[in-house]
Amino acid sequence: MREINISVCDDKTIKTNNEKLGNKLDNGITKLIFSFNECSFDESLIYKYCALKNSSQDIFYLVEIPDNYFVLSDFYTKVPGNYSLLVILSDTELESGCIDINGNTFVSDVLNMVIEDNFLNDNFEIKENEEAM
Repeated sequence: MREINISVCDDKTIKTNNEKLGNKLDNGITKLIFSFNECSFDESLIYKYCALKNSSQDIFYLVEIPDNYFVLSDFYTKVPGNYSLLVILSDTELESGCIDINGNTFVSDVLNMVIEDNFLNDNFEIKENEEAM
């Protein structure tokens, strides 16, 4: 499995070892691993989330990361393009995309990442290898 390390820092910046999330239609091969070693945030911020937004879409996806990682599925990679990624830490569970402004919340800076396009789509024809016949 391919691993992308993402470190969250006290100054809200994010560092990564790779800004390429993968290719269109990759499924289950890229694991985003989040590290908070460089971050001395309030210990009450026990709920951890990753927010992903494709620049071509109006909605964003919020993924809970209780074990500090998640694996990208084709749910995300079916739409290639530029993605913005945020890390959100909160002392309350986030519901329906609503951030509780009365609670303690840490929102990182944006990390720009890419899912590369390719020629694959839902319309393809399988040809047998004629050499094998």
